[in-house]
Amino acid sequence: MPTSIGVFPSRSQAENAVQELLTARVPRDQVSLLTPEEAHRHTGKSVGAYVGGAIGTGTGLSLGLAAATLIVPGVGPVLAIGLGAAALLGFGGVTAGKSVGSGLDALNEEEHAADLPDAAFFCNVLRQNRSVIVVETDDKAVHTRASAVLNRLGIGGASDDTVPPGKITTRNVGDVVVISLSGRLVAGDATAAFRELVYQAVELGSTKLLIDMSAVTFVDSSGIGELVHAFIRVKKAGGHLRLTRLSGKVAELMRITHLDKVMDIQNDEAQALAAFGS
Repeated sequence: MPTSIGVFPSRSQAENAVQELLTARVPRDQVSLLTPEEAHRHTGKSVGAYVGGAIGTGTGLSLGLAAATLIVPGVGPVLAIGLGAAALLGFGGVTAGKSVGSGLDALNEEEHAADLPDAAFFCNVLRQNRSVIVVETDDKAVHTRASAVLNRLGIGGASDDTVPPGKITTRNVGDVVVISLSGRLVAGDATAAFRELVYQAVELGSTKLLIDMSAVTFVDSSGIGELVHAFIRVKKAGGHLRLTRLSGKVAELMRITHLDKVMDIQNDEAQALAAFGS
């Protein structure tokens, strides 16, 4: 499913972006916000899994969205806003807002699956003290509007629209599929083609994917969403995805979003192939 992801340095900036998404007619059930809570505000246990209305739920309700506070092992208190937010962290049996107003209710440990690739990814982002918004939609118009908001308000930069949308080429080096991207990785055909290529590679049994980004000039929120989904998709299949040779602008984007601490990035192709054992 087409996905846009925005990364924000503060909770207030992320909340403002959620409000603008709703104003831009992005359906509430397609918006999820995860943001770390200040640890000292939590009066319960420091580990375990809880959901309830004691921390931060006023924010969610003020945005017209369900909200829950989750105590995530290894992360701490996390405010999850939106119906799908808790699921991003592996709380499969929890609907955000389930216990709003009823305090902190202990969850069965089986409801939390922190070892899920997507849960692990978003937990790592939260550990960098970043807030993250995820918008998933099959509606192209909604996807375009959501990407525009997240591009404008999230950590990133202005795209040079004179540069054509991205192109993709592939080759094999041993058992590694090398995907080379160029131009702008933005909402539209470029990200859709990349998503389809990754899915086809996984379906054909490829478990080692290397993404060469040396010729990429810009990545928007939709491009980030596709990179994240590719990373998660390959990991779920028991494989590994690495990025290599990031261009200056893309490397800076990864640095300021702290995604460079979450994704596997290698400086050059030889180094990346060696890491695969190829």
